[in-house]
Amino acid sequence: MTPYILEEERELECCESYELMPPETGAQLNYVLCRLITRFQEYHGLNYDTITEIRGAMYGAIEEYENVVAGPYEKIKRTINKPDIWGDLPEQLMSLARSPLQDIAV
Repeated sequence: MTPYILEEERELECCESYELMPPETGAQLNYVLCRLITRFQEYHGLNYDTITEIRGAMYGAIEEYENVVAGPYEKIKRTINKPDIWGDLPEQLMSLARSPLQDIAV
């Protein structure tokens, strides 16, 4: 889920340094994300509200990445590399989502 914030809020000073030098590895990306999270927590204090805000932001970012990047990428790759390990199950699930509920023959 994309966080819909005002355009001027997208240019936060805390993010500029990360945009200038992006992490080169997954480990560095993990560090940058964790550091940003700890700075948010230090600023807002360790309490229930802060924990739920952080969790919500992390889950939202994962969901957004899955919907916008990973899901479409995997769909393209499945089309290119047929058959995959799941056979036609993804297509069955998609047709189920478009039609009234019915049994799936697997």
